[in-house]
Amino acid sequence: MRNFRPAVSVCVAVYNGAEYISEQLESILTQLSSIDEVVIVDDCSSDSSVDIIESFHDARITLLRNTENIGHVKSFSKAISNSKLNYIFLCDQDDIWPSNRIELFFQNIPSKPRFLITGNSQFIDEMGRSIDFKVDGVIRSRSSKNYLNITKLVLGESSYFGCCMMFDRQFWQLADPISPVFEAHDQWLAILANTFRCNYHIDDVVLYRRIHGFNVSYKKRSIFAIFRTRMIQSYMITLAFSKYFKEQVNV
Repeated sequence: MRNFRPAVSVCVAVYNGAEYISEQLESILTQLSSIDEVVIVDDCSSDSSVDIIESFHDARITLLRNTENIGHVKSFSKAISNSKLNYIFLCDQDDIWPSNRIELFFQNIPSKPRFLITGNSQFIDEMGRSIDFKVDGVIRSRSSKNYLNITKLVLGESSYFGCCMMFDRQFWQLADPISPVFEAHDQWLAILANTFRCNYHIDDVVLYRRIHGFNVSYKKRSIFAIFRTRMIQSYMITLAFSKYFKEQVNV
């Protein structure tokens, strides 16, 4: 592929993803140039995920294998920390990238460094067929309505999915490390970007997101679990504003 853009790192967390990981990787690799990279962290899969990944024999793929199961948040953090390039995409194991995904993001990069860009999903079923699945996404015109975005995120009225995100290395330096108590790395990234006013939305569909029985994001949860999530979100907000005010004092 012609190098029409800067190089990118695609960071993937995998756990027992054998059923869909091949289709996902194929949709990614066809969009990459020879100088791009895919950093995959396998979180102790017990199926054939690793064999499938290794079967690609692609020099752009770096596979890291955890020696113990650490969960998807820490696995994503490990993948990002081991990536080398300036522009970073997050990727789940079971979705499909539209053929113009990378182009869509680069058409919307802001002029200043340190940013997070989030797009939207078209939902698909196990067979890859489009389905009507009600999830509120992001809206371009609301990019700079930062406090409203944080409020809607906490109330569950809008969704920021990591698999629909791209950010640069400077933003990751702001977000790292991700606290081990966080349930969702993408919520932390969204809250932080809105706090620092470096948050951008695009209306476009940047992912075919697969819904099936094993999705982490859509399991039914108890009242206690929901309460715990709200407490963690409050901590995220407190930590994000602490970082922001600390930076303002040091300017």
